[in-house]
Amino acid sequence: MKSYFQLVQSINEAVATKRKPFDAAAFDAKQKAKYGSAMAKAAADALAASQKKKAAISPKQPFPWMQNNKMIPGWWHPTKGWFSFSLDGAGYHVTQIVKNPQKFGISESELLKAAQKEADRGMWSNSSREEQGLPPVDAKEILRLIRIEDIDNSFPISTLAYQRGWVRVYGGKFHTGDWGGTLEGTDKKSIKAAIREIEQVAEMSNIDDIRVDVTERGTTGDYFPKMMAVLSSKVKRDAYMRS
Repeated sequence: MKSYFQLVQSINEAVATKRKPFDAAAFDAKQKAKYGSAMAKAAADALAASQKKKAAISPKQPFPWMQNNKMIPGWWHPTKGWFSFSLDGAGYHVTQIVKNPQKFGISESELLKAAQKEADRGMWSNSSREEQGLPPVDAKEILRLIRIEDIDNSFPISTLAYQRGWVRVYGGKFHTGDWGGTLEGTDKKSIKAAIREIEQVAEMSNIDDIRVDVTERGTTGDYFPKMMAVLSSKVKRDAYMRS
């Protein structure tokens, strides 16, 4: 006669013998049949969210440097991106700053102060303007003249963008007649970053012979360039990048 514990053990062994092994494939099929549409939607939503996130952090598209027989003006920044514009009706580089100072991180008060520096440069004869029935040249008049494209450049105003890392650029064939770009700014790190992008675009386009014109300006208000260089070879560009 079996003891109580032997009887319990016999029952457990019998149950274990009759129990079917776990069928993973059957379980997955059952779950899919039960939750298929909901799980598919969740998976699709997760994939879309992942792709959107990937697109948001993907490297920005390069500026259109390599353009044949075209001159592409614009503003370039190593972290904030870039934008280009047409010289036909869209104004000049300084026009973009005056019309959209917030795009460059410039406040209205800073813009007015820089415009007053432009007005104080001594290039304007207010007595002559008064005889012609024109208003005196002050900060507001400078900004008005820039907006209507009567002024095509202003170093005090452009400096506001330069100091924030923006580089005044041209892509394509400019006065150089060569592939590459024309760069102007006060932030040397930004200028070097632009050169690296130009070289990468040239490599992807299988263009070996490029030229980059660089103009470094000071931040003291002096209109005349601090340094100008024509980087028409890899050797010259490498030397500039090391400087």
